[in-house]
Amino acid sequence: VIYHFPYPVADLAVLLGLYSGKLVVWWHCGYENYRWLAPFYRPLVWHTLKKADRIFVSSKGNIPNSQIPKRYWKKCRVVPFSVSDACLERGRAYAAKCAGQDPERSGQERVTILFIGRLVWYKGCDILLRAFAQMRELGCRLVLVGAGPLEQELKKLSCSLGLSDVEFTGMVSEEEKMRRIEQCDFLVLPSTSKAEAFAVVQLEAMAFAKPVINTALPSGVPTVSIDGITGKTVAPGSVRELAGAMRELAEDEALRRKYGRNALRLVQNRYTQELMVERYRSVLHELNAELPSKHR
Repeated sequence: VIYHFPYPVADLAVLLGLYSGKLVVWWHCGYENYRWLAPFYRPLVWHTLKKADRIFVSSKGNIPNSQIPKRYWKKCRVVPFSVSDACLERGRAYAAKCAGQDPERSGQERVTILFIGRLVWYKGCDILLRAFAQMRELGCRLVLVGAGPLEQELKKLSCSLGLSDVEFTGMVSEEEKMRRIEQCDFLVLPSTSKAEAFAVVQLEAMAFAKPVINTALPSGVPTVSIDGITGKTVAPGSVRELAGAMRELAEDEALRRKYGRNALRLVQNRYTQELMVERYRSVLHELNAELPSKHR
């Protein structure tokens, strides 16, 4: 049984013994934002993790920085997420086409900064807008792809900051998302909480040889795109640091190209679907070997 945490109904099922066989818990994130719930939910979580045979995490950074998996670190196995084969293939083709020439921006000469994700509390989009306002003299564009409960609030903030070069696209198709990645110069992931445990969108941008600016969260986020190699990592919630990193990449095309080449290479070497499947199989074979022979 593979259980994707958090899902309280599944914890109740484990408590009541309503499953059989080996139990694997996929630990995606904690529940720090629900403080009123934590005292009641924590005992259930501890029981589930105690019963679990293995705990999957997407990055080593998610083990020491989460108190509950840390308590059961001997059961933890790191299985990083991957980009789809289709995304990687399209990204390779795009990077090869753009090698040695200016990136395609659909006729746009301005540097385009991209955010992709839900517009929710831990994504840090308010920080992104305030940081973007500090570099308005560079004439960059900022595109926010995604929807969520904070969309109207963020649009009002953008207006109050006097930002005219910000586009909110709302929800888009997978094809449109890929097109937006092709058109951008770099991706920004300004998340402010370790509720952001990995962020596959980093891999998607890196697959197109795009640098990433992320934040130094106590999670797997800064281990995906690496500071000084595939992009920049800044302090969570720091408008000044984020603005500085965006300014540096916006002004230095050679640096963007260098980070982009490194990013594509890293995805190809560490984050393919084939590698993820191999890691999965390794753990499942390990579990199978622990079963009595009649149950294999």
